[in-house]
Amino acid sequence: MKRRIAVWVMILFVAVAGWAGKGLAESDNAAYYVYDAGSPTSSGIPYTHTSGDWKYILLENGGASLSDYTGPGGEIAIPEEIDGHPVLDLKWNLFSGNYTLIVPETHPAVELRNGVLFGKNDHRLICYPQNLTATSYAIPDDTEIIGFYAFLDCEHLVDVTIPDSVTEIGDCAFLGCTSLTRIRIPDSVAVVGDNAFYGCASLVEIEVGKQAVNVSYAISCCPNLLRIRVDEGNPHYFEADGVLFYRDDKIDRDIGQPKYMLAKYPAGLPGTEYVIPDGVNCIDACAFDSCAHLESIFIPNSVVLIGYNAFCDCANLTSVTIPASVVSLYIEADSGCDQLVFRVHPGSWAEEVFQNDGVPYEVIGIE
Repeated sequence: MKRRIAVWVMILFVAVAGWAGKGLAESDNAAYYVYDAGSPTSSGIPYTHTSGDWKYILLENGGASLSDYTGPGGEIAIPEEIDGHPVLDLKWNLFSGNYTLIVPETHPAVELRNGVLFGKNDHRLICYPQNLTATSYAIPDDTEIIGFYAFLDCEHLVDVTIPDSVTEIGDCAFLGCTSLTRIRIPDSVAVVGDNAFYGCASLVEIEVGKQAVNVSYAISCCPNLLRIRVDEGNPHYFEADGVLFYRDDKIDRDIGQPKYMLAKYPAGLPGTEYVIPDGVNCIDACAFDSCAHLESIFIPNSVVLIGYNAFCDCANLTSVTIPASVVSLYIEADSGCDQLVFRVHPGSWAEEVFQNDGVPYEVIGIE
């Protein structure tokens, strides 16, 4: 349970940070806020106004950004203006549940295309409503950004085609799309947001293009994932025996050497044991999450860093020996691996960390 809470807290943190850093900045019209000096909010936080079922933030150019909707579901009409201010932007994840959007053709910022909400100015797919029942969807060719939470909990979708015009997939864009089976990230995509495909329980294959980065953080909690294909032109990611690796020739300041990292082990692979290749020096955060088939993992002495909860929700994992070479790791005591007892070397960094954090372990050579 703690693992699930921690993950959702992490998602919320990423989302809030994303909104503050780039959510509104995705539109050229929404680059600045107007701050109300008499508001009770803390410094640097925009003042929120309320009008009927809507909450909004004023922009420097006199427009408004809709930040929340508190009304009922059903049909939701997005206003062209609010309290005399033209609506120029919408916050990510503004709507949830069963609803139908209504947008006038004269709206200054957004438009509907077959029931799907898009930004007029930034070519952003803002929201694919959950009540649409189609099993496949081809994103229009002029789309450049798939926004934060754009396909949130769209459980009907089995197949989504991403065109070569898309350059960015936002945080949590396909979160909870439990029927999605395959996805292709085209060469045009440079940024894949955190948790972009989190909880896509039916996802079996993902193709990664030449530019994509941050891929390993995009595909957590995908228990049936079998294959991660990577374009040979990608300068950092590559696949070996179905497993995703990351390599960078630059010296990494955290480990003092070029990074060679196991980025993601597909959770649906059927093997019961896995031997990490010698030379790998990092294991990424949540690299082995939801790997229900694995019973043992062998870590070479080349590994020096193990990321946050690298082994989580691995129900049948029983054996992992942490080599003495590891000098940085963070694993929660309750990580969803109920049968796992780590084996550590006496006097090692891992022994000290696990002892302080209450993680179950045994010392090698001590009965």
